[in-house]
Amino acid sequence: MSDNHKSVNLKEISQKVYRNDYIDGFTFIFLGAFLLLAAGTINLNPVFMSLLIVAFIAFFQLSKVLRNRYTYPRIGYFQVKTDDPKKLISGMLLFTVMVLIVFFLLLFTFVGVDPEALYDFENWYRFLPIYLGLVMFGPSLDIVDKTGQRKYYGLGIVSTILGLLIVWLNFQNAKFGFTIYLLLLGSISCIIGGITFVRFIKKYPIIPDSEQSEMEEENDDSQEKY
Repeated sequence: MSDNHKSVNLKEISQKVYRNDYIDGFTFIFLGAFLLLAAGTINLNPVFMSLLIVAFIAFFQLSKVLRNRYTYPRIGYFQVKTDDPKKLISGMLLFTVMVLIVFFLLLFTFVGVDPEALYDFENWYRFLPIYLGLVMFGPSLDIVDKTGQRKYYGLGIVSTILGLLIVWLNFQNAKFGFTIYLLLLGSISCIIGGITFVRFIKKYPIIPDSEQSEMEEENDDSQEKY
């Protein structure tokens, strides 16, 4: 087998394993829950917004519990290869800054926003929906690359279109408009995740322990190969 074929096969094996990470819908359920919680805390004291960090950690731990209860008994235990945390964080920050620069260039060049208007924090809320929508293309592109499934482009596309719509509606209270954006995007994510979870439960019955052990060994082998 040529090196090219080996590379393709390893890529396919890697993508197959990563698909299992999104097959149960929990990722989008918790993303939606996080956005809804953010919408609920945006009008509170900034101190309360620090609870979002606690919520993020809690959601991560809860996802492990739910997967032990619903996911692994159906498709077997799997563990995806995690990225280096330092590289992941630096990559996210770099992408966010790049989007921010492009975003400001578009505002000043094509939209004709007066730079002095940015001194008014109300205007930050007015354009945040578009910015957040563009930022969501980061995880969207990453998921597509890791799973090989183009449907996850929808995350970035829906987020951006919804952001454009909110800005176009031009709410008198910009913070209220951003809150509506978070509520809508969070609700859409929860609904998609919920539908995915229901379909997952129906499609994959609980497998016997013997078959589950075999599937776990296959997943372990797949992990070692790539």
